[in-house]
Amino acid sequence: MTEDACIYRVPVNMRAVQPNAYAPTIISIGPYHLGQERLQAMEELKWEFFHRLFRPNQPNGVELDPAMKAMEDLEQDARRCFWDNAEQHSKHRFVRMMPVNGCFIVELLRELKHNFQCAPFVKRWMLPTLRWDLIMLENQLPLFVSQKLFELTKGSEESSTCLEQLALCFFNPLLQSQRDVRAVNAQGIQNTLHFLDLFRKTEEGIDMVWSMTEVMEAGVVIEKAVNCPPLDSAEDVGLLHHKGVLRHCLGSNKELAKLVNGLCKEIARDGRESYLCKVVHDMNTCCNGSYAWFRAGSIYTIIFLYTKSATKPRS
Repeated sequence: MTEDACIYRVPVNMRAVQPNAYAPTIISIGPYHLGQERLQAMEELKWEFFHRLFRPNQPNGVELDPAMKAMEDLEQDARRCFWDNAEQHSKHRFVRMMPVNGCFIVELLRELKHNFQCAPFVKRWMLPTLRWDLIMLENQLPLFVSQKLFELTKGSEESSTCLEQLALCFFNPLLQSQRDVRAVNAQGIQNTLHFLDLFRKTEEGIDMVWSMTEVMEAGVVIEKAVNCPPLDSAEDVGLLHHKGVLRHCLGSNKELAKLVNGLCKEIARDGRESYLCKVVHDMNTCCNGSYAWFRAGSIYTIIFLYTKSATKPRS
């Protein structure tokens, strides 16, 4: 393993627990899943982006030779980013992989900057899955490769554009945050290794979806509504049943919690498109408040003192 390694294969013992959690669903980026048959459909889209960009005789077309020369010069530095130097791939295959993957990333981010809802050749349903695929540990390309291609193909209107900022706009729906990613401190995203590293560096302060039990402990009042909030446990189901929010005939609250929690497995979510996005944000604002946690802490203190006094032996 090289000292500069920042992209690794997932250990076998971790992969065995849930294999699908570590494998890309629709697209391969980098050398580790290159050539897998189930991911070939997106290879055509990569080449479409590549050929569209390197057309010197077309408007905004770019010469291919300087880009390929740059990729050859970066080969060894790029290989050192992989824990095994990506030795399973020859020089020719590795160097070809870099611009094809890098150009797809660069052009995808450019397309979505101007029209975030839909871009040519990229279907809307693909976007949530693409986001998850592009932050998988094994599915990474060193960011300096994409940055080099971005600089070589940059138009005059992009003189002040930063690839990292374009990437943050793309990944922001995964953060389920209301903040403006354009306001992210540039210092905080310098020297980023790859997209997963970029995502990690900007992950602080994201809005989390709390369980119903935690929400009620923080002082939120639960009332019957048409739609059901997230269920984390049998206790959550019991609370909602008590409030008249739901009924079931599965035999136990635990069984319903298990059923609901399994509904969205293998489904990529886009938090920004959820009609409950603002509700989640407001709920997190409430639950993160100092009063809410003071109230929750007081409840636990009362329960503890009551339990302690109830179990104290009589003299």
